[in-house]
Amino acid sequence: MKNLIKLAEDGFVFLTILAATNAFEPIEPWGSLLRRVWYLINPFTLLIVILRWKQILRVAAKDKFILTLVGIAIISALWSELPGETVYESYELVCTTLFAYYLAYRCKNLRGLLKMLALPLGFAALTSLFYAVAMPSVGVMQANQAGGNHTGSWKGVFVQKNIMARAMSVAVIVFLCHDRTNRKYSQICWFVFAISVILVKFSRSGTGFITIIALIGLFPLYKALRWNFVLILPICLMGLLLGGSSTVWLVDNAAEAAASIGKDLTFSGRDKLWEAVFDKIWERPLLGWGYGAFWSWESGGAHVWRSLGWDPPHAHNGVVQVWAILGLLGLSIFLMGYISTYIRALNWARLTKTPSGIWALEYLTFMFIFNVSQDLTPEGKSIFWIIYVATSVLIGIPSNEESEIDPKQSNKKTLSERKVPDRFNKRYLKN
Repeated sequence: MKNLIKLAEDGFVFLTILAATNAFEPIEPWGSLLRRVWYLINPFTLLIVILRWKQILRVAAKDKFILTLVGIAIISALWSELPGETVYESYELVCTTLFAYYLAYRCKNLRGLLKMLALPLGFAALTSLFYAVAMPSVGVMQANQAGGNHTGSWKGVFVQKNIMARAMSVAVIVFLCHDRTNRKYSQICWFVFAISVILVKFSRSGTGFITIIALIGLFPLYKALRWNFVLILPICLMGLLLGGSSTVWLVDNAAEAAASIGKDLTFSGRDKLWEAVFDKIWERPLLGWGYGAFWSWESGGAHVWRSLGWDPPHAHNGVVQVWAILGLLGLSIFLMGYISTYIRALNWARLTKTPSGIWALEYLTFMFIFNVSQDLTPEGKSIFWIIYVATSVLIGIPSNEESEIDPKQSNKKTLSERKVPDRFNKRYLKN
């Protein structure tokens, strides 16, 4: 019976993560099927939380910034231009956040989280490659899509090339940071890793390709954080030197660098978008327009759409998006939470000795880069918010696998001994 329940829960997690990536949305009947799955996901998530509320509550308490931010989103219905829309979107956000807590509870540690993510993301990568190569009419963008601007770009099982690039960028770091102790399993991981890189490359997403190059390049540097301080110092100085030199070069050759990835200095017209959004932000700078209520013809988004002549669904920048919907209050909480998580991720990378210990730093870097021109902020049914929440709370929970902790870095004490009493670990890990 226990095995049957475990299998059912694993299937539930797989379907939820796959649906949250928006994979198979344009492919029928699978797209309709996954969309209907959401009608079951939220009630099932609430049921699980009710049954295991003590364990979920302990997990949620590990990052109070996330709880505060979700709370602000809920109460923003009080000042929202569209309170009904805010209530509905807040419900979706709450259910998605609760699923992330449940995912963290099931995974127990970052290694478990990567295992849970590997299967749905790997499945999306393999099927995307199949559709792009074997069925290009489905897996490659056509002249009658997106105004013909992206003809020939791969999109796989996703609606649009940039959506695939974002999901496959996550897949790249999932398989880069995955446990590789088993040789056969390691070969599979590298195979799917290579496929994910190929998909991002042929999607022709400039942001996506720059992101995976940066994340792959940063991986050995993040691992170097585990070295002795005397060895780390020259590497940091070299990194600063290279970073400074690169910045100077980019400033001098900005137009050419942007053109090389198919962009321009206006961020493909996003400068006008941000200007129009800020016109409305200054009307409600402290509390914003309400969660999920800005992008509507009945709210602040109407001014943006009229000014631009097209209707973007979000601000194409994480900071601008959060400021518009939750104001300076919500933005401050979001940024403080991100910085707090990043500091804990640095400490976690120093203490651990496995590739999975680098995951949190890699994912937070991915979020930082993509939030410059995309929107990976708090959102219901979003795989990126699920991963952020699960990662943030997991690096606040003592690991139950002693092999993850490097005794040399932790002064010959495990993380559990350094952080919390052992009785807490036994109580937390008890199902």
